[in-house]
Amino acid sequence: MKVQYGKFFAVTERFSNLFFLNFLWIAACLPIFTIVPSTSALFGVYREWATKEETSIFRPFFKKFKENFRQSMVLQLVWIAFALIVYFNLSIVNNIDGVFRTVILTLILTLGFFLITTTIYMLTLMVHYDFSLWNLWKNSFLLALTCLPTTFISIMILLAAGILTCLYPVLLVLVFSVTAYLIFLVCFRVVRVA
Repeated sequence: MKVQYGKFFAVTERFSNLFFLNFLWIAACLPIFTIVPSTSALFGVYREWATKEETSIFRPFFKKFKENFRQSMVLQLVWIAFALIVYFNLSIVNNIDGVFRTVILTLILTLGFFLITTTIYMLTLMVHYDFSLWNLWKNSFLLALTCLPTTFISIMILLAAGILTCLYPVLLVLVFSVTAYLIFLVCFRVVRVA
């Protein structure tokens, strides 16, 4: 009986930590310019859980938020620049027909795919290693290219989370932390070996 209660308690504790971590992440993202630093802090908490068997939330979250703020802000600026480029290109492409439109849309989708997958690995690497910004970009991009099964699984997790949230909006109370946790677990296996 003790073993069952121990497992039940561990599962309940992890679930409640994910629930509270989801709200902490949302609160930290309220000033929109802190979305990427908050997400890196979220990954930092998961790294603490994976490496130290620690289950605390608040102290590791704010510690990683502060430690990775500069690199996270650079990543966020890249995302903003990419979003602006996509917006302007799409507004131009809407007025064009034919092959040129297809080429531009394919290029935008390809760049978006690599930016998303590189970002996933960057968040995991950022909280595990002390890389310079250049090495962080380079290693993340290489992992996105060379670890295609992990990259594919991460994208599928993101898509499934998006679809489930659209179908069941009540999942917003857990979707961000659970999605990030699953992606972290998948990527961390690769990152620890790298």
